[in-house]
Amino acid sequence: MEFKAKDKLLQAVLKEPVLCKFGEYEPDNYLTVDDAIESDNEVVSAVGRIIERQSSNVSDRDIYREVCNHLS
Repeated sequence: MEFKAKDKLLQAVLKEPVLCKFGEYEPDNYLTVDDAIESDNEVVSAVGRIIERQSSNVSDRDIYREVCNHLS
């Protein structure tokens, strides 16, 4: 499987030890942004959404709104 740049970024972010502990997830379970977005883990899903939308050139304001709505 060939990973896209956004998938590599996701993997790097999710491997952050403090985030892993806070989100209570195993980073190796999420190899792609799509895996992360579909996750039941809110932290993983939010990170996936941020990376996906950022790579689509969506404004920071719109990303913020989308993630806030997702988390509420």
